Amino acid sequence: YQRRVREIEMSENHDEFNKDDWHIQNPFQNSNDELPNNSVCAQLLVQIISCYNFDPNYESMYCILTLEKQQARSQTIFRNIKAKEARVEWTKEGFSFDVTQSRALLMLTVWGKPYEDEVCSIGSLCIPMNQLNSCEKIVRDFTLRCSEDYNKLTKVLLKLSIQYT
Repeated sequence: YQRRVREIEMSENHDEFNKDDWHIQNPFQNSNDELPNNSVCAQLLVQIISCYNFDPNYESMYCILTLEKQQARSQTIFRNIKAKEARVEWTKEGFSFDVTQSRALLMLTVWGKPYEDEVCSIGSLCIPMNQLNSCEKIVRDFTLRCSEDYNKLTKVLLKLSIQYT
């Protein structure tokens, strides 16, 4: 997580947000939009649906979700070894977060365990809260920014359902 924060601090400041490319904006710019006494301004509901198009050598994976000072971990999903398709499906596992800053970032990191190896980061993505429309439910695929130690030959996709109310 600390390595990821350093990457965000060093990223360029993007004035425009491309909704087709849900990658990082600088979260440290104009961070004085926090509400008094950390009062809740919205609820964020996130449901992890599936991850696919990853290296088929991974036997299991899970997600870590972070928003402001809140963190959640999904259940670990084990992939059918005989399956030809590199895809895992969660059981519609959902998470609820309190949002206190309109410029907060939802950070998701997908971790996987290759056969006979240690758990490692596959990739991550950041979704800025100020780019979500209130009360609109989004169900779509998000492209992960793959970590340095992951094979970058494929575009790994994470399917999420997000509702910001």
